[in-house]
Amino acid sequence: MATMKDVAKLAGVSHGTVSNIINGAKGVSLDKVKRVEKAMKELAYEPNAIARSLKLSKSMQIDVIMPNIVAAAMAQMYTDLSALFAEKGYVTNLHITNEDAELETRLLNMSLMHNVDGVMLLTCQPGNTELFQRLRQSGLKIIFMQRQPDDEQRHYVGLDAQEQTKSTVSQLLETGYQDIGILLSPIQYTLEEQTFDGYVEAHRDHGLTVQQHLCAVSSYDREGLLKEAIRLIASSKPPQVILVICSQAMDAVLKACEVLHVPKQSRPLVVANMPITWTLTSREGVIVVPHPYITLTEAAFNMMLDYIDEGQKFAARTVFLKVKPIHLKELDPQPEIRVKEPRRKLRALLTIDRARYAMETLKSDFEEKTGYELEIDAKSYPKMYWAIKDEWYNDYYDVFDVDIPWLAEFAQKKVVENLDGYLAEDPDYYDDMLPGIFEKYAERQGSVYAIPFTFCTQLLFYRKDCFADIRMQRMFYEQHKKELRPPRTWEEFNAVAQFFTRKYNPDSPTEFGTTLGSRMSSGGVCEYLPRLWSFGGEVHDGRHFTLDSAEAVAALNNYKESFRYASAESCDNWWGEQAAEFRSGKAAMITIFTDNMSTVTEWSKSKVNGKIGFDLMPHKVGVDGGWALAVNASSKQKRAAFEFIKWATNKEISVLNTILGGFVPRMTAMENLEVSNVYPWLHRTVEASGFGRMRELPLKADGTCLSEQIFEDILGKAVYDTVTGQSDAQTALTIANNELNVLLAEVELLKAE
Repeated sequence: MATMKDVAKLAGVSHGTVSNIINGAKGVSLDKVKRVEKAMKELAYEPNAIARSLKLSKSMQIDVIMPNIVAAAMAQMYTDLSALFAEKGYVTNLHITNEDAELETRLLNMSLMHNVDGVMLLTCQPGNTELFQRLRQSGLKIIFMQRQPDDEQRHYVGLDAQEQTKSTVSQLLETGYQDIGILLSPIQYTLEEQTFDGYVEAHRDHGLTVQQHLCAVSSYDREGLLKEAIRLIASSKPPQVILVICSQAMDAVLKACEVLHVPKQSRPLVVANMPITWTLTSREGVIVVPHPYITLTEAAFNMMLDYIDEGQKFAARTVFLKVKPIHLKELDPQPEIRVKEPRRKLRALLTIDRARYAMETLKSDFEEKTGYELEIDAKSYPKMYWAIKDEWYNDYYDVFDVDIPWLAEFAQKKVVENLDGYLAEDPDYYDDMLPGIFEKYAERQGSVYAIPFTFCTQLLFYRKDCFADIRMQRMFYEQHKKELRPPRTWEEFNAVAQFFTRKYNPDSPTEFGTTLGSRMSSGGVCEYLPRLWSFGGEVHDGRHFTLDSAEAVAALNNYKESFRYASAESCDNWWGEQAAEFRSGKAAMITIFTDNMSTVTEWSKSKVNGKIGFDLMPHKVGVDGGWALAVNASSKQKRAAFEFIKWATNKEISVLNTILGGFVPRMTAMENLEVSNVYPWLHRTVEASGFGRMRELPLKADGTCLSEQIFEDILGKAVYDTVTGQSDAQTALTIANNELNVLLAEVELLKAE
């Protein structure tokens, strides 16, 4: 058996150097690290081999590592495992990962370090074969349950539900159900993949094509499942049946029907896979397909006992337990759809984003409570400002969605209604709004002109798996003599971005260090301003623009440098494209408004879910973002318009709105632990708002507001011209600064003439 001394000799280093490398010390040159790693591989040296050879007895401890125990199946599996191992004198230690791959890795390494006798694992990273092979070679005994890893030497016990699913869907199709939906957790997991394959096969056998809009994939948490259930049921052609494979998904569908006020006779039938148990009770509108989780748990338990007894001699084994198809009980005929009577209309103009989608999805609740029919029109962000300016003088729209920097201008020009009187009728209605939010988002000229609707600020998001990689940490330390960490300054940001860009570092796990986007003026300006403020510059001094300062130029050059560490498309990206690049796994970092990160956590789109870290922006300063709902001053239904705003921002809707991707700045939503399972950075968003700054402009010479949109267009062009190489920073900013100061002095110039 090879020793550490053998490794040191072969690598040509000292015994202490080998020890430092094994223990993760960073002050070791990369050349030595590579030589030691190569020697360890050639000698098949395992650091824990000696420690394990000295192990005299069993620990009598079993670690059970699961994503959650909220799911009925997982709760039953843990309960049964605990009871079975207790009979043999073992203590079971439960660990919850919440589908966090990095946390699961740390827990497995702790299991190895604590010399537990074995681990019962429902993994959230089935593709991480390198980790599982290393742990197995180190002597850690793992029984994989339900989620089959790619590792061919696995010891695995799971269900095989493909034929059962095919039979169930076939029976539904033959009964007359055509629009059969399916709500699953990530398809990368074994049971989910089997279920989807059976679902597709049944359709194919009946000469049908699967309808993509009826297929939903979510994270495993209740909030993510609720979001997808609402999307399915609120679609223009909702499913007649929804097939689910866990208790949270079943509850999500039933809750979605309740939230959307779907009449009982119109609700989709739920076909749910559930553990076999005598405590299972029937629920209206639900057909249960029993799954033998007790048998699965017993099989996994016995496999672990054999593994413990035989040790490394225990050959890899895979056991699939077939789920028997059952005959579904008699199905009710589909009810006739009743035509709704016409109602009074209330019209809202909202920007195209997740909050607008939430309103579209939840509007039946408002209609049920008020008797109004809510009609929502939507414009893209670049067109929204001009749409409001074009529409405010007529009474077509009753409610406008207003970007925060526009509010001062719209209030001054009486585009939006003063809401002081409405708020006075119920002064405690917004008592749990975030501190200071009304001053930033709603009050102008000493009065309230809008109600905060969506709240966001900028945060730094990063690939925590990349930053936690020991090899990357050593390499960065060798190059910079600093710890690899989320950057605290913009200079450090560029250094880290360069390090994680494969063009400059062939060993980087990501192609690019960051994602950027300056195509739209709003994108370029909002990415530039945090750097401007961090470098000590200001947009204006209260009377004149000061964008030609040395600090402003240095900040823009720093921003331009960042584009060297981003994709070639970055100059023409905007926030949506940035988020897409990050969730694809191409980049190590992204600085972006938090509301644009909602798609990054969607399992159907993201390759980095469970690997996302987040922190405050470099220098802590960022741009405050968000929208407010305002009553059109020309509306003839102002009272009804305000009632819609109250409904859209109330405590109950704020939680659902946030789950769906909008973020009402109420503490009810921001401090909700269940909501934070979907968006774990919410608490950091609240903290960051304390450091955030608004986009505020000086008044023109006549006391009127300069258009924020015009300001962004002028500064955005300067930023874009600089990062694309069409101009240097000094020239571009000087031109923009002069143009903006001319706009401020327009009235004075006219008087002088």
